[in-house]
Amino acid sequence: MKKKQINRINFYFIKNTIILFLIFLVVNLSWSQSSSILRKPNYHYVEDNIIKKISDFASNTLDNQLILNVVSPNNTSDATIIYFMNGNSNGVDDFDASVFPEGNPLNTKIYSFINGGKYCINALAAYSAPINISIGFEPKVDGNFTITAGEIQSFNASSSIILEDIKTNSFQDLRVNPIYYFSANTTDAINRFVLHFNFPYIWNVASGNWNTASNWNPVRITPLNTDILVFDGSIQNTPSVILDFPSLQSIGKLKIINNANVLFSSSNTPRTINVVGTSLLPPHLRIDSLSSLTINTVNTISVNVSTGNRGSISGNVTFQNASHKLMATDTSGIIFNNTSVFTAGSGFSGNPFGTTNLSSIIFASGSSYINMVDANPFGATQPNSVVKFQSGSTYKHKSLATPSLNGRVFANFELDAVGFSDNNIIGSAGVNIDNLTITNCTLIGINLTGTTNIKGNIAVSNGELSFSPATSTIINLNGTSPQTIAGSGTLTIASNAHFVVNNTVIIDKSITFGGNLTINANKTLTIISGKLLNVNGNFLIKSDATGTGSLIHSNTLIGTMERYIPIATSDDFHLLASPIASQEINNEFNPQVQSFYTWNETNGSWLAFEDPSFGTINGGNNFLQGKGYAVSYSSTSTKSFTGVLNQGTISTNLTFTPGSYEGWNLLANPYPSAINWNTASGYSRAMLEDAGVGNYAYWIWNPTNGNYGTYISNGFFGTNGVSNFIAPAQGFWVKAISTSFPFSINNYAREHASQNWLKSCTSSSNTIRLNVSSTENNYTDEMIVSFGYNTDLGGAEKMFSLYHDAPSIFSNKLNKNWSINNLTSIINNTIVPVSFKAGKNGIFTISATELNSFTNATYIYLKDLTTNTLSNLNQNPNYTFAANYNDDVHRFQLIFALSSLDVSNKTIKNTNIYSNNKTIYINSNETIKQIAIYNTMGQLIKNVENSTGSIIISMNDNTSGYYIVRVICKNNVYSEKVFIK
Repeated sequence: MKKKQINRINFYFIKNTIILFLIFLVVNLSWSQSSSILRKPNYHYVEDNIIKKISDFASNTLDNQLILNVVSPNNTSDATIIYFMNGNSNGVDDFDASVFPEGNPLNTKIYSFINGGKYCINALAAYSAPINISIGFEPKVDGNFTITAGEIQSFNASSSIILEDIKTNSFQDLRVNPIYYFSANTTDAINRFVLHFNFPYIWNVASGNWNTASNWNPVRITPLNTDILVFDGSIQNTPSVILDFPSLQSIGKLKIINNANVLFSSSNTPRTINVVGTSLLPPHLRIDSLSSLTINTVNTISVNVSTGNRGSISGNVTFQNASHKLMATDTSGIIFNNTSVFTAGSGFSGNPFGTTNLSSIIFASGSSYINMVDANPFGATQPNSVVKFQSGSTYKHKSLATPSLNGRVFANFELDAVGFSDNNIIGSAGVNIDNLTITNCTLIGINLTGTTNIKGNIAVSNGELSFSPATSTIINLNGTSPQTIAGSGTLTIASNAHFVVNNTVIIDKSITFGGNLTINANKTLTIISGKLLNVNGNFLIKSDATGTGSLIHSNTLIGTMERYIPIATSDDFHLLASPIASQEINNEFNPQVQSFYTWNETNGSWLAFEDPSFGTINGGNNFLQGKGYAVSYSSTSTKSFTGVLNQGTISTNLTFTPGSYEGWNLLANPYPSAINWNTASGYSRAMLEDAGVGNYAYWIWNPTNGNYGTYISNGFFGTNGVSNFIAPAQGFWVKAISTSFPFSINNYAREHASQNWLKSCTSSSNTIRLNVSSTENNYTDEMIVSFGYNTDLGGAEKMFSLYHDAPSIFSNKLNKNWSINNLTSIINNTIVPVSFKAGKNGIFTISATELNSFTNATYIYLKDLTTNTLSNLNQNPNYTFAANYNDDVHRFQLIFALSSLDVSNKTIKNTNIYSNNKTIYINSNETIKQIAIYNTMGQLIKNVENSTGSIIISMNDNTSGYYIVRVICKNNVYSEKVFIK
């Protein structure tokens, strides 16, 4: 169609009044993509002195327009319009408006570039095929530019509008992102951009031939490999399409949308559709949710997604009656999304996704592959695969043919085939499955001799699942979220099948393991109450530095439980117990003289295993159920307990002998799982000392801290790493006040928990924790003061360290020492005594934590009664001081106030510490007991004792850097950070 131009010579007035006005509107008026800038203008087309009017074209909803606006670095702008007159054009096919002659030389220009002509408006007739339009661009300055596309919403939603930047060889779909940023120079070629308009062909009949042009709207006369073909359910819901093109046709995109359910067939020969729309933005094959594609014909139909193209399927795809193909060239070329289903249906066979392009088909979480026939989804020989099943996807086998398992990686695997029976699926490569579900079958025997990994649930609803490998084989239960084994069907596990619990596993059916069963360290196995677990092979619960495996069961079960015992120093003590009903105290537990002890409450002493009276005091040479023991080993070791694993109620008689250690009994967790001290129904413990309103305390030795930690039932906090959970094989202390009935524990107390020896816990509101540490050794101690209780009587008493050189910190009330001091309110307890025992001479630091559990209106101070120093813990939670092992223990007070206290009377600092070059100077009016100099690693560099007056210390032999100088006087400690050059 011949272009017609406005005569710039004869119709200058018209050009000024019409075209200039139009450009003025486009360039200078404020506009956005969501609102049209062209509203009912009257533009005129002039030729041979005849004016033809095109009225209100911008408001015609049948028309399409695209406005490109460019903004330059110097804030000048220009615009061009491409216009398709799909409605009534009053007989005018198309028109152009030439660019107005050069005005400001600094104004950037953009225009349609046609046969050397420059047009600010390029108006075209209704589109019937893809159109490419060259866009001219003339930057007048160098820099960064922005092109913004407007009125894109006037085009069909399935159309593709691509802006190609020839200079950078890049493409941007303006429908996806209407703003394009780029840099340009004044020397750039003017034909820099190309607009690619690809308008969709929409199927518009209920049934018909693919190659019939009128079956598409617009009429598809000349098929091109850039065509966008759309099946829209809002136009035709169930279109039936006969592929009658020659054997192969290439297209740009194929879309099935809006609940369209499409049927492809071929009347005579195989057909192939190649999707090759590389220049178009993905997805190139698209099947939306609730839409579907069914290929049902005896002649093979293939859909190929070629290199650089992508498929996205959220609906259903079904193949029937021939070896149809859906293939992608690239890795992850086709993705079956959540809700999508692929079905290999009746009459289909072979590999639906081909055999060569590995990992090209992805079944994402929520997608499904349903196999009704003998169809292998993987294509390639294991371990290679064309298909990748991602976690959360499902392969459902509904065929009587044997599924491909050996060396395969599934997500969820479901067998739902009535009458299926194959008791010997073999192979040496194993299989990886998430959820293994047997919905219907007679028998499936997974007898692979390679390691099988099951990361999800095992559910046998109907039929039998058997693991009967010919040789010793590992079946790992190794998911990352809790796994269950359940179902009313039959689960058979033969002697060569060795299950390993490497996760949290729950068994909700009675099972007999014919082979070995192992619970790895820090993993858990729960047998639901009323279900029976039997193990014909070896049953092992492992333990290492990360923790100990855990079992909760309710039937008689023989097994071996390990207990890892870390040793930091040769005199480390641990409190040990047996999870076995009758475990002999053999050489494994007493490898050397004086390494195994029992506690004798009647005289407050430890009795070594070698002592002749040990058997009498202990009641024999076996571990007693529920009784704790102290062990001291020279090196880290793992002990093994073998026999009947404890379960049910276990009772222990307590003793109470008046004296210094009255009522202190060493008990133990007797189970192969942790116990929860907070579970009231799990204990009978009314004979214990009341820690406050029916709550009870227990104590555990912490060899790392060198102190006992304690916890009170129904509390939220403990000291020195002790929490509400007591690990298996862990001994603990209680304090009895009566022996009228035994202490007992039952299965309700049992829980899985972190299986290290100790587990830290946090405090609740209005609680302060004081931790004391020393530079003299690695031992520490803690105490807690907590408010909000009904009385001031409760808490947990202080149990002093086994080590004479460990520091101790505790509170005092009722003529007792307390590790946890529970009080009513701050108003009633504004001053809380804090005692301290050094253990050995040295420098100590008290650190306060959990101060934020109090309101901002609470001021907390630590008063040192020895130095008469008052420290505001809200401002500085750390207080450092010097102490000797024989100092008065009643040294500190915690002071709680509702307003700030005057601390101006703090001790005046009369010792000065400073440095110059390689020398440290100390001037003091006090008697100096010790000067200690540390590097920033905490290592002691120099030590000076018993000095007075002015002291000069040379650091010539030391490297440049910062050092900490601590000066210990009789009543004060001073610390200063100095720099040595």
